[in-house]
Amino acid sequence: MNGNKISLSEGVFKLVFENSGMAITVADDQERLILWNRSAEQLLEMDPAQLYLKPVRELYPNSEWERLRLENIRKTGRVFQTETKVVNSWNKTVDIDLSLSLLKNSEGAVQGSIAMFKDISERKKAEQAFKKVENFINLIRRFTRETKRPKIIAELEEKINQISL
Repeated sequence: MNGNKISLSEGVFKLVFENSGMAITVADDQERLILWNRSAEQLLEMDPAQLYLKPVRELYPNSEWERLRLENIRKTGRVFQTETKVVNSWNKTVDIDLSLSLLKNSEGAVQGSIAMFKDISERKKAEQAFKKVENFINLIRRFTRETKRPKIIAELEEKINQISL
């Protein structure tokens, strides 16, 4: 019976791992990729030969890697979550939401890490576009306060309020 539980849990793990919409990578104690799912292959636009034993450092732009290293995740042992960037096989930067955890053995020694991440590029573009619109609306509001034409001001304020909602 106990053997069945183990094989069942391994089967469930494999099913979740392979079918997750999140990219998942597992690195060894030398920070090289040893396991990943199809979502990771798709997000990074890399095939298994490109990923196998790839140093994790090579997935990040240098500035992002340095920022992540400052967190001392291996020493603190905490789960770390942040927005960062990875570089795909075409050397294109992709904005991601990253969750990183350590994998430890029964004695507590670090054996590697597991990263789960998703592409947030579209959300970042939308946030930037919203910020531009917001800045434009604020510029119009400032202009309408400084002008002396009440009818135009009222019409602009009405249009601005419609856009803001």
